[in-house]
Amino acid sequence: MRTVRANGMDIAFEEQGSGPPLLLLHGFARDHTVWRPPAESLKERYRLLIPDLRGMGGSRHPDPGSPITMAQLADDAAALLDALGVRAAAAAGFSMGGYVLLQLLRRHPGKVSAAGFVGTRASADSPEKQAERLEQNRLVLKEGTSPMARDYVKRLFSPGFAAANPRIVEETFQNFASQDPASVALLNDAMRRREDMTPWLGEIECPCTVIGGTEDKLVAPDAMAALHGKLRNSALEMIQGAGHMLPVETPDRVVAALEELADRAGDAPK
Repeated sequence: MRTVRANGMDIAFEEQGSGPPLLLLHGFARDHTVWRPPAESLKERYRLLIPDLRGMGGSRHPDPGSPITMAQLADDAAALLDALGVRAAAAAGFSMGGYVLLQLLRRHPGKVSAAGFVGTRASADSPEKQAERLEQNRLVLKEGTSPMARDYVKRLFSPGFAAANPRIVEETFQNFASQDPASVALLNDAMRRREDMTPWLGEIECPCTVIGGTEDKLVAPDAMAALHGKLRNSALEMIQGAGHMLPVETPDRVVAALEELADRAGDAPK
């Protein structure tokens, strides 16, 4: 892991491989390690930049008393690219990382040459989901991260994968449970307060790909299809039988979809 000073904080990130840059943004209450399975193949073709988002892993939120926003996370990502001398990169966002990627595209459109949305949506939370997040935050600040992590992990994988891979399920729980409770609550609140990006999707000009699992229990397949349908230049890859944790559950399919996306953008090495 390396650390760079950008946007007023120390951003921890992993850099692997060489070639055209590919920025990989992880999901809620995780860190860069969620991308390790696909990174094993992607690093053969691309210069991978895989940060820990603000508050997660090695990227500590410098002002724990202040909120975190999706716009702020997007600005962090843009500042990381600037600090590394990267003018523009293909980018992929998994789950919450997809919300960050949408803000990156809106606030810094020239920074993204191609956009991959993995297990994510453009719509805002429903009132019911917002209320659920408030209750989750109350409990995580009272009891720590482990109870919330245990509940989330039950919904992350398809039943078949979870039954066949108990070690991976436990590692996922441990990674979630190791995250700072206050930062988990701040990021959960950032998701609660995020805006509906659907009306703006038609302004995205770069090539896009939406990758989803048909058995995703956290992001409905219909929401991913709706995201794809509003984008001007998008491919849709729905993986039959897969759950939410696509980078871990189906890394080869994620790799293939992202390579095709980068090729469409002209970012593949010649």
